[in-house]
Amino acid sequence: MPFEWSNENTIKFLELLEGEKVIWDVSDKNHKANHKVHAAWKRISEALENTPIVKLKSKKKSLMATFRPLLKKHKRSIQSGTCADDIFQPIWFAYDVMERFLGPTLTVEETMDTEEQPLQNDSTSNDGDTMPRRPSQQAEMESSRKGPNTVIKINARKRNIDHVINEADKNINNSFATQSRVLERTIIEEDDCDIYAKLLAKKLRRYPERMRYMLMYKIDGLLLDNPYPDERPSSAST
Repeated sequence: MPFEWSNENTIKFLELLEGEKVIWDVSDKNHKANHKVHAAWKRISEALENTPIVKLKSKKKSLMATFRPLLKKHKRSIQSGTCADDIFQPIWFAYDVMERFLGPTLTVEETMDTEEQPLQNDSTSNDGDTMPRRPSQQAEMESSRKGPNTVIKINARKRNIDHVINEADKNINNSFATQSRVLERTIIEEDDCDIYAKLLAKKLRRYPERMRYMLMYKIDGLLLDNPYPDERPSSAST
């Protein structure tokens, strides 16, 4: 039976990944040692019912694709000098765990996904999915290997990635629009809506992850298709 990527199993995977710094920490002395990186992936695989390493790497890449834009938005909200109440706080279930060990290694600019660009060591590539390098470090490494034109290519690629990231920010803002409206209100005591929301959340957690996000998307669609009624007081009849 295939390994099920429930929220609980995903958190377990991230905690195992956190303990294998050789995979994601570029400052680790063994990060470029292919056999040690592979051994680390093997240990994680065995701890997760021998899930194939290729599937573990794919899951990590998927998680990073969601984590990076959220981290970027959170750090930018801090740098903008806003008050504590206005700082963006992601509500994604895996964010806190990933931010704990990956957050300090990334800056706002470090949003490039280099997992498809493994480091080269002579004729052998590193099979560890490395975390993004700083653009200046990447440019220096590439230019020394391929020539001066590489810096121009990297800058063009970075501009394209920045555009993709901006689009991702817009999508995140849209998907969180309904939740933000609810969080902005001060809830004094639970009413029927609070109780129903908790019951709905409990039911949603029983679905597989992919199906759960599809259902949440449809629920958001229902809310957007049914805007709030006009709450202005009706004019008094004369």
